[in-house]
Formats: sequence, C-alpha cells, structure tokens
Amino acid sequence: MRVEFSVHSTSVWFSVPPTPGRLNILCLPQAGGDTSLYNRWQRLLPPTVALIPVLLPGRGLRLADPPFRAMADLITALADAITPYTALPYALFGSSMGGWIAHALAQELLQRRLSAPVALFACTSSTPFAKRRLPNVDTDDRETLIAEILAFNPDFDRVLVYPELVDLLLPVIKADFTLCNGYRPQQAPRLTCPIIGFAGSRDQIIPLETMRGWAELTEGGFSLTELDGDHFLIETAPRPILTALAAYAEQVLTG
Repeated sequence: MRVEFSVHSTSVWFSVPPTPGRLNILCLPQAGGDTSLYNRWQRLLPPTVALIPVLLPGRGLRLADPPFRAMADLITALADAITPYTALPYALFGSSMGGWIAHALAQELLQRRLSAPVALFACTSSTPFAKRRLPNVDTDDRETLIAEILAFNPDFDRVLVYPELVDLLLPVIKADFTLCNGYRPQQAPRLTCPIIGFAGSRDQIIPLETMRGWAELTEGGFSLTELDGDHFLIETAPRPILTALAAYAEQVLTG
C-alpha cells in the first residue's frame, strides 16, 4: 500500500516534505539565525541525505510571524508539526541554540511514543544543563541590547555597519535569548539515539568542555569531533560536518 504524507512544500514549518529512501535530517538554527544556509548544504550532499530546514517563526520565510519566547510552547507546536517525518528514518541537527531545541524535541517525541530520531547532531552546542553564559536581553533600550549581544558575540560588530539589518534581527535575537534564558529543563529519561557533537577549536562562546555533558543525556552513545573553526562552524567549516552526515546516512540506510 502506498503511503501518502500530509506535509507539503507549503507547510508553515517545512519547505521540504518527508523523502522516502533518504535519511531526513531536520535542521534547527542558532539564536538569531534562520535555516536558509542548509539549502546550500543540500547541493553538497549525496542523494542519501534530505536536509529539512525547520522554519521557525520570526525569521526567513516566516519573518512576519511572532517568534516564540518559551521553549515549552515552541516544542509543543513543533512536535505537532513533525509527526509525518517520524514515519521515516530521520535525525535532528541543531547548531548552538538549535541543539537545545533538538534535545527538547527528541524528549517530547519520546514522551509521545513516536519514533525516535536515529541520531541527534549537536554543533557548537553545550548541553542545556551546562553552566550558562548568555546575554541579558531583558531591556527595551536598543544600545543596551546591542552591547549585551556584542559582549556575548563580538563578531556581531560585522552586522552593525548595516543598521537596517540590525533592526531586522534584534527582535528575533531578543526572543531567542529570552527563550534560552528562561529554559530550565528538568531531568528526564535519557534519549535512546546516539548524540554526535561537533566543537570548534576556537569557539569562544561554547568551549569544547561544555559539550562533553551530552554523553550523560543518552543511552545511545556519544561522540565529539573537534574541528578547526569558531562558534559558527556551519558557516565557516561545513565540509567535515557534511562528510559525517553523509557517512551516517549511508550507515543507517544500508543497515
């Protein structure tokens, strides 16, 4: 019997439907970012991999939609939308904040007794239980907010030369860090899938040591690869990550 999926290219959450015969990897963004970069990745991957950018509100194609400010609300909405993808082999990939979302989503799917992901890829993302160093965004003053973001991520100064872009980004950056600052996960059953981490050797935001705690959050095993790069590996050093995704997809699909 042929199975028809209800998610279409016009889905508010996904622009790519579930793809049989491939490892579907749902990709989540870092704070303040969107997932358009993952569209470029797809061209560099073999046909065994289907990248599914997760379209969070407040950015990219959903710029006009209000962003979430609480993790629980985001996870409930996303878990409702993701169900059709769980009928096929799928994995979760999260960069920085996206790693937290991926972990919370995997736990929610486990509680709903839906199929677990075959892997969770955490890129430059400390565990949600690690000691935090996040900007304080509880302010309506533009200059104070920018100063907090710069103290957290000095590379943001590259954006400051484009005032209109700054004004476009500030609302979602503020919402994302409000979400992260307010997220205090409770200890829950460990995941069953492997967690595969990528750390940047020159990452000044998420030191490699803060990623080792992922090993305690799963029964499926943990591996951590240190790559030559900074916090933004998905932009500056994607090749080793793409190689790992392709290799894992081949492993999953060939058994």
